[in-house]
Amino acid sequence: MSVNNKCKEAHSVFIGVDLDIFDSFANKGQIQAKDDEVTLAYIGTLGHSYDIKLCIDGISLLKDKAKIKFIVMGDGPLKPEFEGYALKKDINAVFTGSLKYSEMVKTLTGCHIAVNPIVPKAMQSIINKHGDYAAAGLPVLNTQATQEYRELVADYNIGLNCISGDPNDFAKNLLILCSDKELRQEMGNNHRRLAKEKFDRKIAYTTIVDILMKLAKEKT
Repeated sequence: MSVNNKCKEAHSVFIGVDLDIFDSFANKGQIQAKDDEVTLAYIGTLGHSYDIKLCIDGISLLKDKAKIKFIVMGDGPLKPEFEGYALKKDINAVFTGSLKYSEMVKTLTGCHIAVNPIVPKAMQSIINKHGDYAAAGLPVLNTQATQEYRELVADYNIGLNCISGDPNDFAKNLLILCSDKELRQEMGNNHRRLAKEKFDRKIAYTTIVDILMKLAKEKT
């Protein structure tokens, strides 16, 4: 808005998720993790904007402190490279490739922690995976430097913000969540509340309709 001389007023509406559809898939049976391991879930593109290697490095640093399974859902140009790196670092990682949305939801909601690993200086702000993570009610480990999302994480207490590009800081925060089931539950509940307040399309997208109706009335 500081440089736009054509727009009189601006409105921000997050990319949403249909909570009714999401819940209908989740309620058909979660794919549960083993009792003795913590599952870290990623969903989305396997490309240059997403720091999957940081996650692998962080998990590798915790080999002697926690039993962690990294579930990576999605596809992209760097998938073979990430798979090879996980093998090199000898971590427990599963790359599912692209999944039907229903299967992704069932897998995601059976996990313990979600990860939002955006590389430093990436331009993304609020993106699709944020809505699904919120709908799943999982605590999130966030490396994204964009202030808008970091503030959401802190204000709603939905997870932990990490230093972007720092595997040691990522590992430290991952261990905090792995070691504290009650904290994971608290942050997960907060994240689900955020989904209902900010990401549910049937609520959030009415803002767009209201704006258009207001503009239409002004034109008549």
